[in-house]
Amino acid sequence: ITVGYYGLAQLNASGTSNSPIIFTSISSTPAAGDWPGLYFYDHTSTNTTIDYCEFQYAAKGTLDYRAGVYMEGVNGMTIKNSKFLSSNGWGIYMYNSILSASSNGNTFTSCTLGNIGTN
Repeated sequence: ITVGYYGLAQLNASGTSNSPIIFTSISSTPAAGDWPGLYFYDHTSTNTTIDYCEFQYAAKGTLDYRAGVYMEGVNGMTIKNSKFLSSNGWGIYMYNSILSASSNGNTFTSCTLGNIGTN
């Protein structure tokens, strides 16, 4: 999923602690790197919110910035209360990007390159 590449766009994915939104592989035997992850670009609205989501088996490829969530030129979107699991790269990668101050409560498990990467 790519958000904000061609024009202003907003994605709100808000689950709950008991019912998170799960972004994962379609494979019956999933592995880290099965799918690319979510990509957010400079036309992403500051109102974009990812809350109580899980990103499993993301970060397909070999690029140094592969991640469950990749941000490029994004200023102020929120990612909170979310889990990043079994990533073949970073949990979150920010290229010339900033998360909002209310981005907190995220957990990272088995992210090959680390939790949060930046350029």
